[in-house]
Amino acid sequence: MTDPRIEAAALSLLHTDNYDMPGFSSEQFGAALVSEHHGDCTKISCSCIRCICEEALSEVSSILAAADAAAWIKMSDQLPDDGQEVLIWTCDGIIINDGFHLNDEGGYFDCADNEDVTHWQPLPAPPASSAELGGVDG
Repeated sequence: MTDPRIEAAALSLLHTDNYDMPGFSSEQFGAALVSEHHGDCTKISCSCIRCICEEALSEVSSILAAADAAAWIKMSDQLPDDGQEVLIWTCDGIIINDGFHLNDEGGYFDCADNEDVTHWQPLPAPPASSAELGGVDG
């Protein structure tokens, strides 16, 4: 399940009273949404406002699904790949970076006891370099 803050932020891009589309107030935008859509719309390369918004909502849904895929994974649902470095969550609420290794009994972690590990997730991307951030270290 996606973090509610991420979902709210993504959906707020489409549902806001302060929608800033050049030349449209929010009331005009809403009216255009209803009136510009045409009955024979195939949604393939359609540029009516409703189709653009529906496509954007579909993209938001895809982004949320990707966020869900990157979230914590239950050990009972899926094991990390052999040799993969992951973040693990233990039954005591401790988060650490650990390596996972497959064996005949399923697998083991370098540091943690298997029975203590409840969830895992891939390591995040490393921080951006200062050059990528315009001279500010991230």
